[in-house]
Amino acid sequence: YRKLDPAQSRKVHLFELSCPKVESIGWTLQEVALQSSAVLGGDASGHEPWFLFPAPAAPGGIWFDGRLQRTERYGLYGVPFLSQRLQRLLVFEAIEELSQALEPFATKQREQHDGDPQASSK
Repeated sequence: YRKLDPAQSRKVHLFELSCPKVESIGWTLQEVALQSSAVLGGDASGHEPWFLFPAPAAPGGIWFDGRLQRTERYGLYGVPFLSQRLQRLLVFEAIEELSQALEPFATKQREQHDGDPQASSK
C-alpha cells in the first residue's frame, strides 16, 4: 500500500494453502543461519532464532521464530498443484483491513517471543 499515493496502491491477496511439512526444504531458517559460517565464514553460533519482520500493516513488526518449520517461505511458483491446494483466498482492499487481520497473529507471535528464554529483548 502506498500511503503517499493511495491511487497506486494494490490489493493484498492472502493465499491459505495446504502444503505438507514433508514437502518443505527440510532445514529451518535457524538451521540455515547456523550452517552459514561454513560458506560465509565467521561465527554464527550466537545467531538469534527470532527475527522481527517489519510491515506497513503492522507498524511494530511481526516476530517469527526461525526454529519452526512453518516459518519457511514458499514461492507461489514453487508450489506444485497450486489450484488444488488453495484452501482459502482473502483479498484486502485497504491497509486498515490488513492491519486488523494481522493484529491477532502479531499479538500471538509477540507473546511467544516474549515468553521464550532464548529470544532477545529487541
